[in-house]
Amino acid sequence: MDKRLRSVTFLELMIVLILMSVLVLSYHAIDIFTRHQVISSSRIAKIQHDVSVALEHINKNAVLATGNEVAGGANTVVRAVVSQASFHIDRTGHDSVADTWIAYRLNTTSHQIQFCPTCSSAACGTCTPTWGSDPVNLISEHIVSFVPAKIHNPMAENFINVTICACWNPNTGNCATPTVDNPCVTMDARVYFPSISFN
Repeated sequence: MDKRLRSVTFLELMIVLILMSVLVLSYHAIDIFTRHQVISSSRIAKIQHDVSVALEHINKNAVLATGNEVAGGANTVVRAVVSQASFHIDRTGHDSVADTWIAYRLNTTSHQIQFCPTCSSAACGTCTPTWGSDPVNLISEHIVSFVPAKIHNPMAENFINVTICACWNPNTGNCATPTVDNPCVTMDARVYFPSISFN
């Protein structure tokens, strides 16, 4: 037998090594890509959940607001400013001392939307329990911005638009320029007030 036919040349060995390297690197590239996509999708789902919980909580409680801002004046039933919204709640069905204000606000330090079930006034300077002290009243995390906007439309129903933006890392997040490592979600909702007259 000829010895040349049974041996592997250096060139053949190099080709096999290159092909094996390409296969191994391809496998690792696909693995890294899929892991990154799963992590990114998981983060987006988490912050979408946080925002939707906040919007649902606001809608559930805000529709209970009652009153007449024509008779009582502006902001006597609904007060919406940047990072805070307050609603007058008639707890007994008629004007009484039992009526209270509820409020939602963005804590820009902890990036949480907080809920106050009993406020001293529309501005909600005093909250019972104290803002952020009760974990039950911490509605959502990862929040970058909370913008309620009251709409006065005499020809339509009364409502406010609520826009919430959340990022995975709210300290470095920017809703205008999300990244793959720090995804952001912006959601809007319109909250209607069937028992309020703004006009």
